[in-house]
Amino acid sequence: MQRCVTSNAFQARVPLVRCNRAIHTIALTQISHDPRARAYLERKREAGKSRKDAMRCLKRHLARVIYRRLVVDGPVLPLT
Repeated sequence: MQRCVTSNAFQARVPLVRCNRAIHTIALTQISHDPRARAYLERKREAGKSRKDAMRCLKRHLARVIYRRLVVDGPVLPLT
């Protein structure tokens, strides 16, 4: 009888997938409602990044802000 290794690998990925999905949803909401996020995305596009790469930069920034709020509880950096 073979042991199924994929279930353990899948279980390890589930929290990461959920966090990534949450950050993606936050990014989309920020873009549609926050002019600072739209300006940040536009600056990245003007710097030569594709929409996908600019979105990745925004998500990375949001992940840092969320981490600080959850763990460190430090000040929020402005979108630059």
